[in-house]
Amino acid sequence: MRTVALRVGRRGFSTAIIREAITAPVRRTVTAAERAAGVLSEESVAAAAASLHDNGAFCLEGALDVAWIENARAQAGAAFERCLSRPYPGGELAVGMEHGYAEVVHRAKGRYDVLDGINGEPLFAHGAEMLAPVIRRVLGDDAHMLFNGLLMTISPSGEQLWHADGEHLFSNTHPDTLSEGGASPEALPAHCINVFVPLVDLTLDNGVTEFCLGTHTDTGISPEIVWQKQSWRDQIGHTASPVAMTAPAGSVVLFDYRVLHRGLECKEGQPRRPVLYYTFARRWFSDNLNFPRRAAPALVGAGATTPAPAAAAVAGAGPLDMAAVRRGFPALAASDALVDGATRPMYLDGPGGTQVHGAVIGAMGDALAHKMSNIGYEYASSLRCLDLVQAARDAAADFLRCEGREVVFGPSMTVLAFDLATALAPSLGADDDVYLSRSEHDANVSPWLAIAQARGCRVRWLDLRPDDCTLDLDSLEAQLRQTAAERRRPALLALGAASNATGTMHDVRRAVGLAKAAGAPYTIVDAVHYAPHHSIDVQTWGCDFAFTSAYKWFGPHMSLMYGRAELLSTLPSCKVRPATDELPTAESYQLSRWERGTLNFESLAGVLAAVEYLASLGVRYGGAAEAAPRRARLEAGFGAIGAHEAALTARFLAGCAAIPGLKVYGLGAEGRCPTFAMRKEGGASPEAISATLSAQGIMATYGNFYAVEVEKALGLDQDGGLLRVGFMHYTTAEEVDRLLAALAAA
Repeated sequence: MRTVALRVGRRGFSTAIIREAITAPVRRTVTAAERAAGVLSEESVAAAAASLHDNGAFCLEGALDVAWIENARAQAGAAFERCLSRPYPGGELAVGMEHGYAEVVHRAKGRYDVLDGINGEPLFAHGAEMLAPVIRRVLGDDAHMLFNGLLMTISPSGEQLWHADGEHLFSNTHPDTLSEGGASPEALPAHCINVFVPLVDLTLDNGVTEFCLGTHTDTGISPEIVWQKQSWRDQIGHTASPVAMTAPAGSVVLFDYRVLHRGLECKEGQPRRPVLYYTFARRWFSDNLNFPRRAAPALVGAGATTPAPAAAAVAGAGPLDMAAVRRGFPALAASDALVDGATRPMYLDGPGGTQVHGAVIGAMGDALAHKMSNIGYEYASSLRCLDLVQAARDAAADFLRCEGREVVFGPSMTVLAFDLATALAPSLGADDDVYLSRSEHDANVSPWLAIAQARGCRVRWLDLRPDDCTLDLDSLEAQLRQTAAERRRPALLALGAASNATGTMHDVRRAVGLAKAAGAPYTIVDAVHYAPHHSIDVQTWGCDFAFTSAYKWFGPHMSLMYGRAELLSTLPSCKVRPATDELPTAESYQLSRWERGTLNFESLAGVLAAVEYLASLGVRYGGAAEAAPRRARLEAGFGAIGAHEAALTARFLAGCAAIPGLKVYGLGAEGRCPTFAMRKEGGASPEAISATLSAQGIMATYGNFYAVEVEKALGLDQDGGLLRVGFMHYTTAEEVDRLLAALAAA
């Protein structure tokens, strides 16, 4: 091996290592014993890891048994035939990703990429199981499979040009680099590994893949290297002969995402060449090139099946797999991994902020690494950032059930509410009534109180019934009639979809309908506490504005405001002069006149990932199709969440009834979120009980939780407030029982 000095390319990427000789063996024959056991020996694992590090590719010959190969070949062929048999515009599946579907893409003449009937299917997932030790050694213990599919080649198909499957994501100062061998460019660690499993022999005649070994540290000269071009090999200075990775059926070819390669010609007369593929990555990595910016349309027609997510078993309605759900949350996985005898944390403080899903953490890290540019420019990182803003806005629109232009991002619900109050204030006056609820977090009270005082409005209250903590909507109807009789205007109604203190859910649709019928121009819903438990539907509610915060539904500290487009486009907004005065469009680079300053791009990535996670629950446990619209998958996901939480709620309330002196405020099992406000009558204070539970690893909060009107209505504002616990879909029945035992003893 020889090296050359670092040079800087036209886009600032550096290249360094040029290999003229292979430094580790690039293939090894799997023994009969390994094949029979389905487990690679340490020698095979070490050889694969060494070659991936040195050469960027490796072949394990004969890894899988004949029976599995034949079964996989038959099932893959059937999946391919189903895809080709469907009715396509023009009579056949056109060439090009822009004409492709979620299930199948005709990438180039004679080369098909099939997910339908492949991705997530147990048979094909088994083909990658024995690779786990290699993948973990190369990518780390938290590596995961992004997806798997089928590459079907039909002769004749032309030769590909040189390319890499992804650009470099590490620099020689990246922390992962430094932890894996120092700052030498040849130590740049892998972040993504592709795997081919041929179901027929790979030969020089049927389109085998050819590799420029050792180039995986050299391909960072330009992000455009992912696009095929014959001159890439010369541009990076690779002089060694390429290696064609011929292999018998059932072999496993692994290669670094960054290594330069191409598929050779599949010559005339060759039989079909099916190759299964798998893509593994570090937990934080997301692939924006092989995952389209926007989901491809789904196929329609008889015989369509649905690709299941790679991380899940076959999709369908059913109870949540709690072990699988909790593994997705790093904090919960760490808790569950504690040995017997250790105090396991129980995160029952979710009403104040949930645990964050691993996909959210990974997406935010990826955004910080690769999407930190101002938008509005044509260079790669700016375009990636623009895509992120658009994708997050689309996801938020699906989450709220509104248009993308009706979404406003902000740092918190409180900040967004005060911004909205500032905009609404000039339109209010002394003849207006402002209607507020005594069941609210103060972020849905103080902004409206402030403008009512400033503009001379009268404040009217929806009172809380202390016996069940519901709102008296009959009194709202009566008060609205009185407002009309006095020739005043009901200018504003603000209420929550669910109480953050007691969990009581309110009839938002009825309340908004009453206010609108009386002529109220502004109806505002706080859906922050409601959002992790039920799907928000601003269209059904009929409100003008609504708020939610992603950190209450497994995401980052970022909040969303829905606003009716007609109001968002006409109300005054505070902004700097050069900023757009439009709602989000392509011309405004997807920015809103309501979003002051640079958006928090990493949090947008987290919001997007959190929405996608919730939608994935709809496929795994709610019976939704993978190809269904995201809104439908979200609704199915919340259906599965609701069923699980309802069972926990019934279990908890039944247990509470057996604890002497324990009072749970609010409704019974129906009409509430799984949030519970409690006191022990004649017993310890909420603060003391919280401390007792904390000593046992049970996280429970106390006080008023910013719901000061609730505390006053219950007569507890001078008596220590309430003890509060909350369940999420990641809460287990065992945790509920442990909580009940602790409450009984407290």
